[in-house]
Amino acid sequence: MQRFGEALGMAFQIVDDLLDYTADAAALGKPSGSDLREHKVTLPLIHALPRMDDPERRAVSALLRSAGPADGQIAEVIGAVARTGGLE
Repeated sequence: MQRFGEALGMAFQIVDDLLDYTADAAALGKPSGSDLREHKVTLPLIHALPRMDDPERRAVSALLRSAGPADGQIAEVIGAVARTGGLE
């Protein structure tokens, strides 16, 4: 039961992380990109970072340094994560 619970919790967290990049606010119950807004580095971003080029990494860095990231910054990073395979 413990292993099942851990696996279920991990699966839930992965789905939650992916939905933050892919779902709309109505389906998610919170704005998409909210983890990025809160400077949370989740699995999709971790997976995508090594595949990003320098401008994309600079965009991620600027977002994480920003006290209140703009919608455009969020969209740019979401696009970079999608382009570099972070959602697969």
